[in-house]
Amino acid sequence: MKITVINISDSDKHFKQALEEYIKRLGKELKIIDLKPERNWSPQQIKLSETQKLLKNLEKNTDYKILLSIEWDLIDSIAFSKILDLKNSITFIIWGPYWLEENLLEGVVDKKISFWKMTLPHWLAKLFLLEQIFRWKSILDNKSYHY
Repeated sequence: MKITVINISDSDKHFKQALEEYIKRLGKELKIIDLKPERNWSPQQIKLSETQKLLKNLEKNTDYKILLSIEWDLIDSIAFSKILDLKNSITFIIWGPYWLEENLLEGVVDKKISFWKMTLPHWLAKLFLLEQIFRWKSILDNKSYHY
């Protein structure tokens, strides 16, 4: 399984140690792409620029692309694991504070999901995502999740 996480965010400094631990545990199957958010433009210009930047970073292959947001289908750990079970390669997208130009993502993104109906800081959403991926992988590999 190849998993890519594209994150539009300034910094992970608040949870750097925890993020690094999950990144280490997930190993070579995980690729993180951190994109710096745009600044000093109008929100509309930022959305357009960040969407274009995202599109350039999406791999041109058969990755199943999932956009994370509070607005869409709320899923639990079991539903999340079922998505991972069915795919060989997944890219998760955590977008910036001004969101993205969704119309430009039509036909590019395969699924839109939500883990939570409250807004999470990007670094916390990223940590939560990595934890859920690690939980799934541990169970799949028949390893104890709780140490």
